[in-house]
Amino acid sequence: MRTTSTFSQTCDDPSKSLLPAEGFVRISSLAGPGGATGLAKSTFWLRVRKGNFPAPIKLSVQVTVWRVEDVRSWLADPIGWQTSNAGKE
Repeated sequence: MRTTSTFSQTCDDPSKSLLPAEGFVRISSLAGPGGATGLAKSTFWLRVRKGNFPAPIKLSVQVTVWRVEDVRSWLADPIGWQTSNAGKE
């Protein structure tokens, strides 16, 4: 008997449904189990440090967020994003 998950039947691109339409997201929505990027938290932070992922915004000492628009841009073309954003600060 073949089974399929309900989630895969309702969404062709899982990362699109994991992000809000606009605003900010925290790391729990981006990395680790169930994150939109599919990256482990350590790999995610490595890419942030190397400039291969959009820079975070610190809202407070314990709150770090990313603009959804920046994340969607990266998800659309991670390699192209790296090339087109190299050296930007």
